Amino acid sequence: MGLFDKFKRKQSYTLETNTRGVLKLKITPELIREILSSFNRDEWDFMILAPDNPIENCTFIQVGSPQEVTAFKYTLEAGFHTPQSGLKMYRLLTEDRNRILQYFVDFWNEQIIPDISLWEDVSEELKQ
Repeated sequence: MGLFDKFKRKQSYTLETNTRGVLKLKITPELIREILSSFNRDEWDFMILAPDNPIENCTFIQVGSPQEVTAFKYTLEAGFHTPQSGLKMYRLLTEDRNRILQYFVDFWNEQIIPDISLWEDVSEELKQ
């Protein structure tokens, strides 16, 4: 079954970008792909996807395209919040746009959070 073959979205999401503002309705895998494809080296672009209700304590996933001289790497982050630990954030740098697209579509459509076991814990940066 392909990436866009089934949709079982169970809750509402907000999608925010630097170019389109905040979108609540009409979020689709095609829109996510289009926004991600429009990222370039000349501008700092970002996309944040947040469910109305956390998914396994995950409150958002976001991707940004920093300007880098040597390599074009996306900065992918996932934020979590629990009463016990407060806000935690994890980061992955990757050049793989298809991987990012899959994470966003899975999060939006299947309510599946990315496997962050190999991601860097950057929670301390939030306190600065």
